[in-house]
Amino acid sequence: MEILLFFLLLGIFLLFILYINEKNKNKEIEDINTKVKEENKEIDNENQILKERKDNIEKEIKAKQNTLDNIQNTINNANEVARQAFINYNDLLDKEYDTKEKEYEESVKLLEDSYAEIQAETLGKLDKIKIDLEKMATTRAAAIQAQLEEEKVQQQHEFYSLSIEDIDKREVKILQSIESELRDPRPIRMII
Repeated sequence: MEILLFFLLLGIFLLFILYINEKNKNKEIEDINTKVKEENKEIDNENQILKERKDNIEKEIKAKQNTLDNIQNTINNANEVARQAFINYNDLLDKEYDTKEKEYEESVKLLEDSYAEIQAETLGKLDKIKIDLEKMATTRAAAIQAQLEEEKVQQQHEFYSLSIEDIDKREVKILQSIESELRDPRPIRMII
């Protein structure tokens, strides 16, 4: 049970670490999005300034039209580069998210496999303990039965024994003392 609790806490801890990592990644994404928005604002501001200059230049000198076209092309290229960079970065984030998701799924599977292994091991130990307890119960029952049989034999032995008075005991001792002096002590033993 303690191992199960340990692995459960370990799983929760790993999930918490994954959550913190994902939170940090989301924060990084938000920071990058904020930077991109600021860059877009700057680009928009520059576009506004260039547009005003363009209008002034068109009014003042038509000769500078080629220069204005070049500047406009540069802005368009910068926007395309920024858009392409954003798409590439978004693809990179998607790939990284997929990788983290796979790592998470593998971690969950590993935890589930570990749990199943520990559960099987614990059930095996539990079965062994049950068998040992059954053996102990059988042994205890046999010991109790043997003790009851012993008490029964002891009670029967006392039932079949004769009680002798002290006078009779003295006479038996006298007969036993002369038994060693007889050639055949068998008749005396029979009397006793």
